[in-house]
This record gives sequence, C-alpha cells and structure tokens, in this order.
Amino acid sequence: MAAALALVGTVVFVWWPEPIGRLVLNGPAYKSEMFTWIRTGRGRREHPPLPPEHLVKLGAFIVVGLGTGSAGALLMGAVLMNYMSYYVAALAKAGVPPWAVTLLGWQPWTIARVAAFATLGVLLAEPLATLVFPSAKEKLKAGTPAAYIVAAMSGILADCSSSSCSRRPGASGCVRS
Repeated sequence: MAAALALVGTVVFVWWPEPIGRLVLNGPAYKSEMFTWIRTGRGRREHPPLPPEHLVKLGAFIVVGLGTGSAGALLMGAVLMNYMSYYVAALAKAGVPPWAVTLLGWQPWTIARVAAFATLGVLLAEPLATLVFPSAKEKLKAGTPAAYIVAAMSGILADCSSSSCSRRPGASGCVRS
C-alpha cells in the first residue's frame, strides 16, 4: 500500500498541470529543505543520526495509532508520504535523470522507515481491534506481535544507521560529529 501511494503520488505530482504546492501540507517546505541538503549537504539531515523530528513523528504515530486502531496513523502516514512524493516529483520536474530521482528521492533508509511505520501501524491496530472485536483476539497468532515489533524496530534502526551514512548524495563513508 505504501509503495503504491509513493508511486501514484509521485506520478500525479509530476503530471499535474499546474503548481500544486499550496495543496500539499508541508510539501514546499520539505522540497526546499531537501534541495538545500542535496546541493550543500547542510540541513537537519546532517546531524544527529536520528533527527528529533523523526522522534516526534514516531511518538505522535504511536499515540494516534493506539488511540484510533491505526486509522489516524494511516492518515498521518498518508500526509507524510504525500509531501515526500511532492519532493520526489519536484526532482523529476527539475530535470533530474530518472535513475537519480529514484536514488535521491526514495533512498534505502526512507524505504526502511516507511516499511517500519507500516509494520508498526499494523501492530498498533491490535489493542483497540481486540477490545472492540473480542473474537479477533482468538484469530491472531500468539507470536505475531513480537514479530511485528522486531520488524518495525529493525526498519527504524536501519533508517538510523543508513541515514547517518552518506548524508550528502555522492559522499562516501559515514559523516559523524
């Protein structure tokens, strides 16, 4: 689902006939931040390994996910994916070659983060779902929550470790302070 949202969102933003930035929550600001980072290597992505805004978004995602059976977390994820797709589309519109759009737009650590949030969203739906639908608890396997936790945390850790390396496109090695 997240991959489809990324692909469709990016394609729609590339082919939209008029400027759409004013309709994309945080889109222009995120695009500006990322273009600056690509050009200079400077910005919030430079230090520390896990930018504080990621922790805030993770905390909000967990609270909203638990409180809404992940329905609100799904909406939050769609907003985040939307402005990321806007940035990737802006790369394509700026004349960046398709291979570079893919590498600069959807980096491996970004994909790991999206997969981790999707996995975490599934996990966060369970407490409210089993409260509202007690029969659902019987259908869930006992080992499933642990597997989801491991998968989600693996993705978040991969995001932390990968995004702290090669902070600037074309840079080699890890940039550490």
